Amino acid sequence: MRSQTFPVVVIGAPAGGLEALQQLIGGLPASLGAAVLIVMHLPAHVRSNLSSILQQSTLLPVSDAQNGGVLETGHIYVATPDRHLLVTLNGMRLTHAPKESCSRPSIDALFRSAADTFGTNVIGVLLSGMLDDGTSGLWAIKDRGGVALVQGNVPAAFASMPEGAALQVDVDAVIPVQQLGEMIAAHVAQLAATQSVSMDSHVDAPIEDYAGVSPGRQDMPDLTPVVPSACPVCHSSLVVDHEPSTRFPRRHGGHGATANTLLLDIGDAIDKGLWDTLRAVDERVMLLRDMALSAKEAGSESLADDYTMQANDVLDKSEPLRSMVLTTSLLGHV
Repeated sequence: MRSQTFPVVVIGAPAGGLEALQQLIGGLPASLGAAVLIVMHLPAHVRSNLSSILQQSTLLPVSDAQNGGVLETGHIYVATPDRHLLVTLNGMRLTHAPKESCSRPSIDALFRSAADTFGTNVIGVLLSGMLDDGTSGLWAIKDRGGVALVQGNVPAAFASMPEGAALQVDVDAVIPVQQLGEMIAAHVAQLAATQSVSMDSHVDAPIEDYAGVSPGRQDMPDLTPVVPSACPVCHSSLVVDHEPSTRFPRRHGGHGATANTLLLDIGDAIDKGLWDTLRAVDERVMLLRDMALSAKEAGSESLADDYTMQANDVLDKSEPLRSMVLTTSLLGHV
């Protein structure tokens, strides 16, 4: 059983949540006895100056998170673009593991790693935004005995993230962002006074588990090797044989193909892909409508309206695809 003696505050903010983030850290005292880690959804491959922007709103030192960096109390660490920020007993880790909830860095990845590593010494804060990154991570924090706080009184357009979390997680408080800093400081003071630490068997789990990578695997490579062509049936590499027979080598699955049969296979694969896409669109619409109904039954009209709007938007944008799939077969043009 390992332990640490100071609290860790993890904060999740969506893209566009800068103002709320500035208000929150502006309310933190300069004497805060906790390490603060922030994940904000940032576009990949764009240099971020988020840490320098946030520094203007607080007396606490703010810096970009560094791989292998040691956590210190009274310091704010900010996730960098295209890297998950994870926290371990040895400090911080940055990883290029697969995206979660369409995001890298992911709020869920940070929250889960903090929950599993530091247990009851974690305070998780989820700010306003769209979609639901952060919900499962906030649940993990509560499950390990930590504190879960959610921003309240947010515009309907940005309410789905905190409202969705509040519906699925037994959060400790849903309060305006102007009061979050003071509440965080109060919880930090309470934790510091009691030196309460609760660890379970999850603390020794491979850190890759927190960001969607199977145990024992290395970080995913930045680039996937490119091959000239691939078999539409088994997806193994193809090397075109330019002899008159135009026959391709036998694939790993045991099948072979001439140029004409390969064209038929490719056309068939295109048609299947289009139908699969259309089916996935319809499933997305059904799921959104079910979520809207559940939100309405739970009393969250703004969240229900948001899900309904998303469903209608998906239907509108899919009409050209639906028309093409239902009236034309690409296979017929081969």
